[in-house]
Amino acid sequence: MRLLGHMVTRNEGDRYLRQALRSLRMVCSDVAVFDDASTDNTVDIALQEGAYVECRDDDEISFAEHEGRFRQLAWEWMERDLKPEPGDWILSLDADEVLVTDDGDPGIIYKILTQTAAAHPEIQAVRMKIHEIWALDPPLERVDGFWGAIEGARLFRWSPGAKFEDRALGCGSGPGGPMAGGDVRLGAVRIGHLGYVRREDRADKYGRYAGRPGHSTQHVKSILTEPTLVPLDGMIR
Repeated sequence: MRLLGHMVTRNEGDRYLRQALRSLRMVCSDVAVFDDASTDNTVDIALQEGAYVECRDDDEISFAEHEGRFRQLAWEWMERDLKPEPGDWILSLDADEVLVTDDGDPGIIYKILTQTAAAHPEIQAVRMKIHEIWALDPPLERVDGFWGAIEGARLFRWSPGAKFEDRALGCGSGPGGPMAGGDVRLGAVRIGHLGYVRREDRADKYGRYAGRPGHSTQHVKSILTEPTLVPLDGMIR
């Protein structure tokens, strides 16, 4: 089996793209990046980091217009370029996410994935804990309220005809929706989300999520409140 990397991007050149791609490259045989018409150096960085890159055509829907349909386009392009086969798995990270392991060793992810696939031949996706990182030097994660219990599917067994949820916002990072994976989760390999590290990013996310259906009002309001932070070990960057 192969482990293939998948990512979508737009104007990520001055954020965490290099760290995210390097995290994928440590464990994946190939990485595909589908770019949403970036106007900065995002594409150059992705190429420098060894990814296969394709850009959205002008007549294709953008992420801002409809996340689900854009991610579907990106997934189908990944399939055409990387040509996954039955038995392969896709690791889908966002451009502000990196891997986290108990001992900081990215190589453990392939071993754990192989064991999980053998133990659960029926599953199509696996959930991973998502650490919400609030600071980088040193890494600190937020654990108050909802923040310490967030999970999402990031590992997907490839199968033809996979579909994303038809949702304009919050469709999930892989096919099957945000709750794909059922009760199967990886404990020793997790995700570090860097999207709240910068104050301006927190303000942007608050403005984007406030009042949107599907997002807890209490959780959204907490973005701008004083956080409870604890050290996080094992972040790969």
